[in-house]
Amino acid sequence: LSTALLDRLTLTESRLKGIVDSLESIKTLPDPLDKTIDSWPLENGLNIEKVSVPFGAIGIIYEARPNVTADAIGLCIKSGNAVVLRGSASAYNSNKVLSDLLREAAVEAGIPGDSIQLLENVSREGVGTLVKMKEYLSLVIPRGGAALINYVVNESTVPSIETGVGNCHVYIDKDANPEKALEITIN
Repeated sequence: LSTALLDRLTLTESRLKGIVDSLESIKTLPDPLDKTIDSWPLENGLNIEKVSVPFGAIGIIYEARPNVTADAIGLCIKSGNAVVLRGSASAYNSNKVLSDLLREAAVEAGIPGDSIQLLENVSREGVGTLVKMKEYLSLVIPRGGAALINYVVNESTVPSIETGVGNCHVYIDKDANPEKALEITIN
């Protein structure tokens, strides 16, 4: 393994603290569920509401970053979703330990442990199978390099979110509020 990859895989005390801090931060986020986003009446008197609800089961495919295991679990559970994780082979043991610990914590909190799954199959063929399991998954999110993202977006029969890679651009209209545009650009 390259030095850079070994560095990403190494779980130091400070990186473990970062994982804990990230989960604590997720915990303090407002509850995203059952929020009325919009509502409007129809002419026949029926009131239509757009309400935030969980997707269901989310498959997350990611590369050699064990901290993503904890972040993905935290965000999925916070938003009321089950999660199926597929990390890289090089991080499997760390991912297994982290996901097992968070499953135990979920059970202690009254959340079904089976709502957190880590796939043992870390092969590319396993990814191909996962992204075609539309009868079991509501959404697939690839997190990694361009090759992984393109593969998932092109091969998936499950709806997917194409995460960003590379340059990000901001268009600022001539009539935009300059202070707000600066804040958005920096963010």
